[in-house]
Amino acid sequence: MLRQTQILLKHLLLNEWRQLYAVMALLLQVVSSIFVLYLAAKFLDKAAWNALYWVLLLFLSINAVGRSFIQESKGRLMYYYQLCSPSAIIISRIIYNTILVLFISLLSLFLYSVWMGNPIEKPGLYTLVICLAAIGYSSVLTLMSAISSHAGNSHIIMPVLSFPVIIPLLSLSVHAAKQAMDGIDSGLIYQNIVYMCSLDLIIFGMAYILFPFLWKD
Repeated sequence: MLRQTQILLKHLLLNEWRQLYAVMALLLQVVSSIFVLYLAAKFLDKAAWNALYWVLLLFLSINAVGRSFIQESKGRLMYYYQLCSPSAIIISRIIYNTILVLFISLLSLFLYSVWMGNPIEKPGLYTLVICLAAIGYSSVLTLMSAISSHAGNSHIIMPVLSFPVIIPLLSLSVHAAKQAMDGIDSGLIYQNIVYMCSLDLIIFGMAYILFPFLWKD
């Protein structure tokens, strides 16, 4: 399974490299979204700054990960079905989507800080929260993309299915990020980070257990 996961992940990365137009379109969306926020509100307090960043990150993640299974043709999925185990497929997709979401998150944070200012007092902890959120977002959205790919109007169904599952992680992310921004005692921040790690493990485990049943269907 580990060998299959490695091969599938390499294939996903090479395929993305061949389709640079998709990456460029995503980068354009990141830049244009942040620039619109800059034009609409140049000066924000810390709470508004943090809230807008996480709302932006959520919708960018949905757009980036939503195409994970939806864009795959039935022929290619059947090819994967014959050669690979479902566990290798879901793990490789989650790892790949985590890399993609993490790249978008850090790029958005950099551009957001350049245009909107940077009020973060503990950038290391803030970045750690972003990394944990990227893992959770990728796990949820990858599984929901796989579920919605079996239905019609999958681009509409995927966000609808994702929001109820992703809300607890989003709430913890916003709260922990706000604590890191305000420079609150690290012990309180680490408590929320532990909760985020636990939630990430639960979400990943749920995707790992449920996907084989979905794959057989």
